[in-house]
Amino acid sequence: MLEQEETQELAETKLRFTERFNFEMLIAACAVLISIASFYATFLQANAAEKQVTAMTLPLMNFLTGNVHPDGTHPQITYVLANKGVGPAKIETFLLKYNNSYFSSRKDYLNACCESEYKEYKEQREKNLYPAGSGMITSDPNQQIIPSGEEVYYLQLPRHEVNEPLYKKLDEVRGKTSVAVCYCSLLDNCYWLTENNQISETPSCKE
Repeated sequence: MLEQEETQELAETKLRFTERFNFEMLIAACAVLISIASFYATFLQANAAEKQVTAMTLPLMNFLTGNVHPDGTHPQITYVLANKGVGPAKIETFLLKYNNSYFSSRKDYLNACCESEYKEYKEQREKNLYPAGSGMITSDPNQQIIPSGEEVYYLQLPRHEVNEPLYKKLDEVRGKTSVAVCYCSLLDNCYWLTENNQISETPSCKE
């Protein structure tokens, strides 16, 4: 009889231990689930904040050409790199593309697209035959920071009788000219701008 009571007491002890163990395991599992949920919520918050900051600093570069002065007053060939985004752009690489070749030098591009016309233009310039306001105005966007809403005029050529051959030739080839521009945001998110103003992300402009 005593042996039966001891056996029953041992069974009850084991049962209480099992129930307590299961209860503690349930509490531990709940704590783990709460921690995971909290971590995931924090991750989502951080991810959303990062995306918001990225969106608020995103530059959006466009390459544009035209044959009218920006104020519309007179004919002028223009090659423009414009930042249409909301954040500044750091220009790391600027290349002109013409006839499936890339040019880092404006001189090389003009020799490729308009050799005879450009040669005549230079000869006339060397003879000081260009009146004020008829010469080519240039700017290099490489290694520049272009603020949101700002533009860099890579090339400007007002139409004038002394530069008419080059003007006409540039007006002809500008539609066949595109760019390869690598630029980065202030957060060092980098992008390539290519033909038809296509933009693609890239890990770095130093590849």
